[in-house]
Amino acid sequence: MNDKQTLNYLLIIFVVTNLFLGIGNYNKYINNYTLNQERIKSITTFLAEDGITIQGELPKDHSAKSSISLIPRPISTTIRDNVVNNFFGTKRRGVTITNIMDKSDYDSLKRVYKKDAETLTFSTYQVRYYNADIARNAEKNLSKQKALGYAKEYYKKYPDDLLGKNVVIIYEPVSKGAIVAYYAVYRDIPIFDSYLYMEINDKGVYSSDMKLSEVSQRNANTKEIYAVDQVLFNLHQIINKNTMIKNITLGYARENQEGTFFLTEEATPTYKVEIEGFNKPLFIDAYTNSLK
Repeated sequence: MNDKQTLNYLLIIFVVTNLFLGIGNYNKYINNYTLNQERIKSITTFLAEDGITIQGELPKDHSAKSSISLIPRPISTTIRDNVVNNFFGTKRRGVTITNIMDKSDYDSLKRVYKKDAETLTFSTYQVRYYNADIARNAEKNLSKQKALGYAKEYYKKYPDDLLGKNVVIIYEPVSKGAIVAYYAVYRDIPIFDSYLYMEINDKGVYSSDMKLSEVSQRNANTKEIYAVDQVLFNLHQIINKNTMIKNITLGYARENQEGTFFLTEEATPTYKVEIEGFNKPLFIDAYTNSLK
């Protein structure tokens, strides 16, 4: 074997060795920041002692994450016309249009399109839909598969680029049927400030709410986040016994979910926790393990 062949041989060994080392280090990193079954069993057993149960899967990834900056995306005239045409047709026969001013809302100027039992309401940052006939003539028998099917068809009435084709879908059974939420994603993590929220019964989608936001910047520094079992252990101290935690999702959320949103704001990794009997979900900052 000449010197050139020897050099090539050693180079191949070097590349292959580093490849295996890289894969090994990556797998080690993933395993260290993925909640294992032992920890899941420990926290569920601990909560069960007080009658607290968890419905659905827990988010397992707790690797370090950066925060992002969000800016609200206005509902443009183009978006509005596209949605109205998809609901009522391009000729809009029988549709009445009303402009109203709601001084109780910072997003005050609203345009309402109404035809028979259907109402579409547009404001600067929001689209709402309501169908009184579907809401009124409903039964409680609704399967998950049927609810997700209704949601999928309904989502087609909105332009693809609003939330994107890759969305995170959250399903929640409720007494009136189901709630299905579609969230825009950033690096596979849902953005809680960019969503289509649908209320569904056995007849279809009878109510929806859409708000949009865009990622304007990703902050360079990543920070460690609390794993979901640590969050649940802390949460155990403030929720009642014999309670069902219906859903937990790790996503991005602004500091004040109830506050006005018209300027760029930071959104941090956040656990959204939906609890039976609570009117609103709890938002827990994944950096600090504290309620927002």
